[in-house]
Amino acid sequence: MKSSITPAAIQEDGPFVGSLESLRGVAALMVAIAHSLLVLKINQIDEIWAKQLWEIDTFDAWVVKLMLIFANGEAAVTIFFVLSGVVLGLSLDNTKLTGMRSYLAFLVRRAFRIYPAYIVSILFVLLFLSIGIDNHNGVSIASTFFNWQYRTPLSLSQIALNLTLLDSTLNLVSWTIAVEMAVATFFPVLYFISRRWPGYAVFVVLLALIVLAVFSAKNYESVLGVLQYVYLFFIGLLIPRYGQPTFRLVFGNRIIGYKWLIFATLLFLVESQLLERIQSGFGIGAALIIFGLLHNHQHGGWKILEWHLIRKLGRQSYSFYLWHWPFLFIISWLMFKLVPFQLIEGYSLAASILLCSISVSITYWVSAISYKFIEAPSIRTGKHLVSRFI
Repeated sequence: MKSSITPAAIQEDGPFVGSLESLRGVAALMVAIAHSLLVLKINQIDEIWAKQLWEIDTFDAWVVKLMLIFANGEAAVTIFFVLSGVVLGLSLDNTKLTGMRSYLAFLVRRAFRIYPAYIVSILFVLLFLSIGIDNHNGVSIASTFFNWQYRTPLSLSQIALNLTLLDSTLNLVSWTIAVEMAVATFFPVLYFISRRWPGYAVFVVLLALIVLAVFSAKNYESVLGVLQYVYLFFIGLLIPRYGQPTFRLVFGNRIIGYKWLIFATLLFLVESQLLERIQSGFGIGAALIIFGLLHNHQHGGWKILEWHLIRKLGRQSYSFYLWHWPFLFIISWLMFKLVPFQLIEGYSLAASILLCSISVSITYWVSAISYKFIEAPSIRTGKHLVSRFI
């Protein structure tokens, strides 16, 4: 069975990739908002992300918790990984993965897509830590989440581990980048299975990867922790091939409209809380959203993804994702230095929203610069090296 989405659909400037880029941008924005809302204790309530709505008895904390449901960082991670499976799979459909040379070409392009911008962001973090913008003493009105960051002096081993993606203490989000690079090393195998094996065998592999995710989640701090996310990439690989036939089998010829979009979005936001055994949720909601976008991106419910700011955010989403935490930390550090603690504590909801607005706005423009001068040239360099030497 061939993919129901043609390789031509993934042209760089086509509406298909533009919509997927926009969706990735929305996911990156969700993560940035979530991190911003987690900096402060709200009404002296710490670890508000771990509490249920009915466990909260103050208005400000209830509002923040409600915002965190919609800015669900764990759910956003499922979008990243499932989207990677979809886009990389369709890209390989277009380039025809065959043999060791094409495998090496895939890895080189992926490395140049990910590493250069990441390395620059780490160097920036090292710069501001070296001039005393750190958190060695902690902040009494800040959350445990914030006070985990940059508490210990830098060491050469810590720097080396972060530069090689074996540690994420210098940039909070780098663990997901490590997952992307780790999965890239055997992604072609997953691709081959998804495209060449019969349906029943593919289904067995998917079940095996889900079981693997459940057990490896127990070792999420070790190298084995990466394995808990592999099934999300595999789900992404399966959407173009099996999504449409499965939908028709279950729902007939119904149109993918607003009801589908609402259901998929709600499932996407809550499933990670319902399935705590797998760290990032099950991924069904993300898969349903992406499937709906693939097969009916012109539906009115997706029009928000065509807004200019969202399209631009989507194009530079990787840079935005990389840079939001360093700038959020710097802005938070300045706030704690310049604004009396009593004032921040008394207006913690307003302070959190202001912190979010400022950090997201600054990161948006910084990511535009990063994309233009670091990310895009790196992508072109990777393609050039592949075409010339591989």
